[in-house]
Amino acid sequence: METAKKVYRRKRNNRMNLGRFIIFVLICAYIIMFVYTFFAQNIDETINITYGTVEAKELVTGYITRNEKIVSADILGGLYPVVLEGERVSKNQKVAVVKNENSDNIEEKIKEIKNKLSLLTTPTIFNNDIKLLENDVNYSLNSLMLSNYNENFSNLSSIRNKIEDKLSKKALIIGESGAKGTLENEYYEEIKRYESQLTNSREELTAPIAGTVAYKLDGYESVFSYNAIGDYDVETLEKMNVPSGELVGTTKQNSFKIVDNIEGYVTVISSSKEALNARVDKKLKLRFPEISNEEISGRIEYLTIEDDKAVLTFRINRMLEDLINYRKTKVEMIWNSSEGLLVPSSAIKHEEDGSAKIYVINGRRAIEKSVDVVLDNGEQAIINSKDGYVIILYDRIAKDAADISENKIIISN
Repeated sequence: METAKKVYRRKRNNRMNLGRFIIFVLICAYIIMFVYTFFAQNIDETINITYGTVEAKELVTGYITRNEKIVSADILGGLYPVVLEGERVSKNQKVAVVKNENSDNIEEKIKEIKNKLSLLTTPTIFNNDIKLLENDVNYSLNSLMLSNYNENFSNLSSIRNKIEDKLSKKALIIGESGAKGTLENEYYEEIKRYESQLTNSREELTAPIAGTVAYKLDGYESVFSYNAIGDYDVETLEKMNVPSGELVGTTKQNSFKIVDNIEGYVTVISSSKEALNARVDKKLKLRFPEISNEEISGRIEYLTIEDDKAVLTFRINRMLEDLINYRKTKVEMIWNSSEGLLVPSSAIKHEEDGSAKIYVINGRRAIEKSVDVVLDNGEQAIINSKDGYVIILYDRIAKDAADISENKIIISN
């Protein structure tokens, strides 16, 4: 039988072995924690390299200047459009008619007399001019009947005016062909008297330049004029307090304007390094984000540097009709752009010597690779491989390179 002394020794040895085991476990845990602390890296977020475009752009306020001519009648009265708002016209094309309150009455009397003339017997002497006019009227009537509401207003109005003109000429020929003292001649003389009165009660307005018709005036036509472009400066523009966005404008009783749709100007104020170093004739891509995502080309026509601010005036030849109701709106100036391997700016680690690196995830390790940064706008960047470190599309990289250390074991993604 086992003596009490032997039992005691066995229990003591068991306790010592247990103590040694616990100490061993603690040492192992400490070693694991040491390794974790110094050789492991916790990466919270990774991202794949993609292909894309990066732009170095600047958002500024733009002031719109156009070549626009206001047309006003010498008489007061209602304005009756011949061409609809927003339609394009050529130089000297009839756009609208201004009539006073007597004009309609006179026109109605002329129509009544012409109707009476048309009911009279056609002169027995054959008149070739009348025959040609009748053919023209029939052709115009057929054109009018075949027209539909989808045709523009000016075309339909033109056909109607042609018909009235031909009928008037026919009536006058009939009147002139009658002997003096006849009823036809009396009608003819009466028409001439009323037409003389009509000349003083209405006025036809034509386009002084080719362009787009606008019946609403915003009041800045003389402020933002071609004559003022070279005089724009920071103080002048900032003191104008021009409303931003689309202007409703007002309709004047006897006026409208023609806006040149071939070219216009956009003036901006900028303190950026790119703007201060810009030169006349430099071309940039421009966008108007409040209006459209369309990208247009602009060339610097005028440039003024005032202390730390630059006043740039771009000449543009697109989107002029989209900007017709704007005087002040947001403008994106795209100073540079590049396509290639796209990464977040935060994924790039910039060293003191000017080099740049990213961390590519390879298995459970973060591999540091040198890159050439082509363009970085602060949010995204385009990179290329450098110094033999191959970077390819869809490589998985650490999204934030600020605290990444090379060759540490990746614990989690």
